[in-house]
Amino acid sequence: MEVVDVAAVSRRRRWLAFLAAVAVVVGAVGVVVDVPTVAATGDCSDEESDPCADEPTTEPGETETARPTDQPAGDPTEEPTDGQSGAETDEPPQEPTEEPPQPTPTPTPEPVTVEGEPDVDVFLPDNTVAPGEERRLVVQIANGGTVDGEGLDTPPDGRSAVTTARDVSVELADGDAPVTVDTAETALGDLPSGSVAEAGFDVRVDEDADPGVYDLDVTVEYGYTEEISDDDSDRETEEDTFEVALVVTERGRFVIDSVDADLQAGETGPVEIELENVGEEDLRDATVTVRSPNDDLRLGEDGEAVRAVGDWDDGDDEEIAVDATLSAEAAEQAYPLELTVSYTDGDGDRRTSEVLVASVVPDGEQSFSVSDVTSTLAVGEEGRVDGVVENDGPRDVETAAIRVTDTDDNVELRESVVVLGDLEEDDEADFSLPVSVSDTAQPGERRLTVVIEYVTEGGELRESDPIQVVVDVSSETRRFELTSVDARLQATDDGPLVLAIVNRGDETLTDATVSLASRSSALLVGDGLNDTRFVGRWPPGESRVVEYRVRAGNGTGDQTYAFETTVAFEDEEGQQRRSDGLAFGATPLAEQTFAARTVESTLRVGEEGRVRVALTNTGPTAVSDVGVTLVTEAPTVAPVETEAAVGALAPAETVEFALPIEITEDAAPGTRQLSYRVAYTDDDGDRRRTEPLTTDVDIAPERDTFVVDDLDATVAAGDSDVVELTLTNNRGVTVTDVQAKAFADDPLSVADDQVFVSSLAPGESVTVQFTVSAAGSAAEKLYRLSVDFLYTTPDGDTELTDPVNVGVNVVQPAPRQLPDWLVPLLVGFVILLVAALLLRRRFGGGTSTTPDREAPVTARGDPTGSGDPGPGVAAEDGGIDEGEDDHGGIGGHDGEPRTGGSVAAEVDAPTEPDWFVDEADGSDEVAAPKEPDWFVGGDGDASAGDAE
Repeated sequence: MEVVDVAAVSRRRRWLAFLAAVAVVVGAVGVVVDVPTVAATGDCSDEESDPCADEPTTEPGETETARPTDQPAGDPTEEPTDGQSGAETDEPPQEPTEEPPQPTPTPTPEPVTVEGEPDVDVFLPDNTVAPGEERRLVVQIANGGTVDGEGLDTPPDGRSAVTTARDVSVELADGDAPVTVDTAETALGDLPSGSVAEAGFDVRVDEDADPGVYDLDVTVEYGYTEEISDDDSDRETEEDTFEVALVVTERGRFVIDSVDADLQAGETGPVEIELENVGEEDLRDATVTVRSPNDDLRLGEDGEAVRAVGDWDDGDDEEIAVDATLSAEAAEQAYPLELTVSYTDGDGDRRTSEVLVASVVPDGEQSFSVSDVTSTLAVGEEGRVDGVVENDGPRDVETAAIRVTDTDDNVELRESVVVLGDLEEDDEADFSLPVSVSDTAQPGERRLTVVIEYVTEGGELRESDPIQVVVDVSSETRRFELTSVDARLQATDDGPLVLAIVNRGDETLTDATVSLASRSSALLVGDGLNDTRFVGRWPPGESRVVEYRVRAGNGTGDQTYAFETTVAFEDEEGQQRRSDGLAFGATPLAEQTFAARTVESTLRVGEEGRVRVALTNTGPTAVSDVGVTLVTEAPTVAPVETEAAVGALAPAETVEFALPIEITEDAAPGTRQLSYRVAYTDDDGDRRRTEPLTTDVDIAPERDTFVVDDLDATVAAGDSDVVELTLTNNRGVTVTDVQAKAFADDPLSVADDQVFVSSLAPGESVTVQFTVSAAGSAAEKLYRLSVDFLYTTPDGDTELTDPVNVGVNVVQPAPRQLPDWLVPLLVGFVILLVAALLLRRRFGGGTSTTPDREAPVTARGDPTGSGDPGPGVAAEDGGIDEGEDDHGGIGGHDGEPRTGGSVAAEVDAPTEPDWFVDEADGSDEVAAPKEPDWFVGGDGDASAGDAE
């Protein structure tokens, strides 16, 4: 079936109707045209059933008319082409019938691949700044992403996927602009196509920036999907840098050159401020607004003041003055003033400067002090109160006066005001006030309240804060006198304080008691601040000595503390009375101290050593029975002893002590601190103890117990030799029962592998020997010989060292040489042998029983056949006579063989000796030898080479 859509079916129907009408007209005029039929069950595109197999071929220039697929063959409604044809048939043409629309099958979608990328651009809409300005620049990032070859079949999701900029980050750099960028890189997230994002950056424009147009660098980094399909995608990362314009305009800029304020708490005064136009532009209609953000400093009623300046050229200074009021409660501190300048610039625009801050420091409140107050006041008498008034500033005052505003009820003022006159800052003036004391008053201190009145430089009358003045009122007569004070006090210790007091009165006192009071809590009398001693009857003129125990606290040394003693008594009239206080001071000595320093240390990791410390009595008194205790909680420090007795120490005296200390093996070398606590007996016999004293001590690194050096460590391959080693005690103590054991790996072996040393003192060395063998196959190189040591420490502990490695050099054996004594022996033997041979040759080489008898030789063989021995048989001299022919034969007259000629004779060689005479038969026949000295061949020929 042919697949068509609804619109095509509708058009097809209209064409069929038209073609049917044409066919009717053609049939009516008798024009008949053969029209091929198309099987109703299919069309020509069907490959399985081929209804068009017998279909005639359309002529060139003609187009075959399509028929609806459900129309039977021969239907006159088949459409003609080019205005021709109708179907030739016997049946009249009929009107085409309306066919129902065929359903349109859903097409199978084909895979679609989308390609594209974002198109990012950067803008800076508000790009105008001024020198010295701090502001936030907003950068806009726009994405106009595009799709490559976009068509109707491009899915929207695919378009979004390839045009969206993902994970967008923006960074602003100053480029060539005179600015400082304070904001780091900014992340914006995803940026779809067609959208705009903004990133803000805080910048500071240089104060001296020149007007002009500059470029800022904006770097945009993002990721995107370059290509996407049903089963794959291509992810890319892009980084683009854009330049955006920054316009720096000229702007009025100002600095505060100076601030001068004449202010004091509670007063109103002028504040003068000098400003400079440091811009590069002349300004017009300038005004300066001054505002105080602090309520204690007020400018006018609303807290601000405006001053007109007018025209203000660049580089010119302008001074403005405003009146400010400082509250009476205002502290003496800096107060800020905020200034802004409004002006019209060269372009006619009205502008306002940045806020400028000036600091105003007012003068402190006017103050006075009263000192050196003395009095002659006594009960029932009139006296005077004298003293000194000082102007503490900060300003000069005029017409100053001291006025008493309040007194005790028993004190009456004769005059309440004393004029002092003008007082400049730090000036002093004396005063004297007449005062009387009533008869009912008790002796003791009385309090007067005074103020200082003065006139300011502005003519205003003011008075100072109230000042308290304390005066003493004594009794009618002074009865007692403190004649001596003996205070043996020391900081952090208690000691005696002894007073001697004389009764200067004219009557005998009874039930008298003497009280001592401390005016400071740092010194305690007894268990509190006062204590009392009973003295009883006390006649006039007599002295009484009383003693108190006073405890001085920490940090009280070398400072004087106030005490007061009073006497309570009963007079002769039976009245209970108490004397005026007798004041005195006592100065405790400084706290007893010591100093410690390390003199010598033999401490070492993993060993027991000694630390020697110098202890100095830094005073202030002599001490006795001094003992030192080592205080430590370090787990790696193990003191063998912790205490040392020092004895007595005078001030500045130094004594040394030593303590044995063991440092564990897991300790780290370096400088450590050791603490010592000193116990002593003071001059009162009391036992005291100091705070810990800390000293630095060096701990050396761990070392091997023994040092091994090789004296002779060479062995020949295939041989044994003695290896000598030097063993040195490297520790600081004597070790005993040292057992050295050597062991080695192939190709070395150790025969006697143990050595015993009874003891080794520190630094002492001993030589030990081991017999070491090297295999014959050993290569010529250095091999390891290991030795470990078992020893006993002074504490009786047995310890085993780690193996110590020594190099044994294996060499190839030297060629064997004869002993020196053997060479002369061999030479002598050779000489003797040669001599024997020569003698043997000289005397015939044998021994005869008849040496004087000649032994003729019988020749066997007759070369002539006549029985004549012929030539060469025998000569009288024992040689072989060769006859008369000197050139024939083999022997000469000297018995030596000769060359030339031949003898046809056979000579029997002797058997054992060269020749032998048989005494048994008396024959002189020479027996043939077994091994002849020379031999005549069987052919009867003899040559010179056959004789030896």
